[in-house]
Amino acid sequence: MNKYPNAVPEKPASDLSSLEKQATANPTFDNIINLALAYTDNKMPGKSVPYLEKAIEINPQSLSPSIIFV
Repeated sequence: MNKYPNAVPEKPASDLSSLEKQATANPTFDNIINLALAYTDNKMPGKSVPYLEKAIEINPQSLSPSIIFV
């Protein structure tokens, strides 16, 4: 079961570069949050922080206790 019900299914580590390109080319909330969550899922939470901040900047109502490293 996915920990993040609104996120796209988890991507393997090899897809990180694809997610990075997608978030850079089209920086929507969904693309940015999916990249941040992929970093976290791949044991790189420090890399997710700037993307989480950007996602919150784009959609401040998205900040929810359920998304903060459950």
